[in-house]
Amino acid sequence: MALVTVDDLNAYSGNFETAAYKTTLVEAASDIVVKYLGYNPARAERTYRTVGWGNDFVILPVPEVSAVASLVVDGETWPSSDYLAIVDPVSGRTRLELTSKTFARGAKIVITYTAGRAPRGRVD
Repeated sequence: MALVTVDDLNAYSGNFETAAYKTTLVEAASDIVVKYLGYNPARAERTYRTVGWGNDFVILPVPEVSAVASLVVDGETWPSSDYLAIVDPVSGRTRLELTSKTFARGAKIVITYTAGRAPRGRVD
């Protein structure tokens, strides 16, 4: 899925001619951005799986986290009162920090969250 539309390209370039190649340009530009970043910056629900290493936090891999839906550790869903989502002001990455526990070494951690930028003109 393209990160922008042909209408966005037209508005940016000032070139409003109808041409099929513009769809190809938009898709190619979107692919370049995704490959460069290493993730798709569009808003989406994501799942991050990792293993505990005895610490009390996990850094989520995609910035612009808007919500954490669930934290499951070794098959048990932990309540949202067990963690805080703290955004690093420099990197934009979210650190999920436990309030009173630690992730046991080797614990299987599954975090479901929504991250990425909302499409232009849309506010969530």
